[in-house]
Amino acid sequence: MTMKTIGKLFTLAVIVVGLLAGSEAAASAAPAAQTDKLSALVRSYSDCDGVDVVKVGNLGTSLLRNLIRASVMEDIGDPDARAVLGLIRDIKGITIMDYEDAPKRVRDAINAEIGAIYSKKENLLMEVKDEGDKMYIFAASDAKGADLKDLVLYTPTDGAIIWIKGKISAEAISRLAR
Repeated sequence: MTMKTIGKLFTLAVIVVGLLAGSEAAASAAPAAQTDKLSALVRSYSDCDGVDVVKVGNLGTSLLRNLIRASVMEDIGDPDARAVLGLIRDIKGITIMDYEDAPKRVRDAINAEIGAIYSKKENLLMEVKDEGDKMYIFAASDAKGADLKDLVLYTPTDGAIIWIKGKISAEAISRLAR
């Protein structure tokens, strides 16, 4: 997975969440079973050839928040800087799984399992098709649509999953997207 792909995924996620900010129909509450199954999937395939997994836990995201906060303090009057802080305030972890170089049977198995986890598409925020490639963005939200939880960006053709764990303020994303 290239940085360009990651950038595209994150940009699309920001746009989608910005559009959904304030919407009460953003997404339904995610069953814990979905996140449990996604965790199990990452664990079960992390040792396979061609599968790379990067996990940033609560301590890592806390350190990242502190680094960003320190750099933002210099630009405290900058509304974008404040929006970034609001955006990452409740992120508890990030998992990136790149399986593009895995054998075809492993890629197919991962895609089938993800398809089963999100088969009802009740938490689908967006599906993008571009020149034959597909990308899906899944998340849950609270009843008012004010916060998104467990944002999952998934590209089966590129063999990539980005899972942002924790809450993301839709209002903070909306401010950043403006």
